[in-house]
Amino acid sequence: SDAALSQAKSNIERYYIHIGILEYIQSSLELLEHIQPSIFTGVQIQTDEELWDYCRKATTTLFHPAGTCKMGNVDSDNMAVVDSQMKLKGIKNLRIADTSVFPTMISVNPCITCMMTGEKCADMIKQD
Repeated sequence: SDAALSQAKSNIERYYIHIGILEYIQSSLELLEHIQPSIFTGVQIQTDEELWDYCRKATTTLFHPAGTCKMGNVDSDNMAVVDSQMKLKGIKNLRIADTSVFPTMISVNPCITCMMTGEKCADMIKQD
């Protein structure tokens, strides 16, 4: 699980509340004949404390993080850690070629864009 997300109490509280609502809705007699009565497949949750613990451990993100390694002039921009050749500042022979060098996340699934970023980085390595 994502450590920062799972430690944010407000996120866990929202998850806890929404799971409780979902469990309540799923327990309605009309739905019981069509679905499994619990969202917790293979997990025994009997108490509020067990539900809270489950929420804390299961909290994660479905987002594609981006922009965590700013690309820029590593000599003049203190926030930049990757140069225009995707070389990591301060570490020889290491390049970063993933969504972390994107300034913002693209509006589509990043798989193909990441592959193209890797291809571009490979071309740069060949040229060196």
